[in-house]
Amino acid sequence: AKNTMTGIWALQLTELRGEDIFNGLYAVPDPYVTFLGHSIQKEVVTPEVKRSSNPSWTITNESPIMLPLTAPYESAILNSNLLLCVNNTDRKDEYLGSGHLCLGDLVRHRVKLEHSPWEFTIPLIKYGSSAGKLVGRIKLVRIDYKESWFTYKMKIKEANDQQWKNVKGATR
Repeated sequence: AKNTMTGIWALQLTELRGEDIFNGLYAVPDPYVTFLGHSIQKEVVTPEVKRSSNPSWTITNESPIMLPLTAPYESAILNSNLLLCVNNTDRKDEYLGSGHLCLGDLVRHRVKLEHSPWEFTIPLIKYGSSAGKLVGRIKLVRIDYKESWFTYKMKIKEANDQQWKNVKGATR
């Protein structure tokens, strides 16, 4: 039998776009998304999309965004949530809205449909009002590794740095 503790769990994001994201009545935002949660090993931030209320973040099949999880077992992910916060770089990181993804639903989807990506739509809320939505595809994957933990973490960092940048333009 295969040892299931030779790797880590991660969320693999393969598509992300926003719909009807506005920062006010007249201005078009420069949105970016921050992924947060107690199960996420580190905060991940997308690059901004200039002047768009319907942004689309480019993610390729060759280098999808990976969100390494802290949970050692699939069952530990069941009660976790992923928080997605949308902000605007044009207005000093103005808050545009947030929503959450229940990772338990993702685990149940994975069990039911194997490894196919889960399509999600997350309504964004800003101070109790609708603020658009985020739409995408994500899947829960187990990443096996044979290298040391440090080497593996560096590989994830390199992959994330290649696809995503810090909003301020600095590298991680």
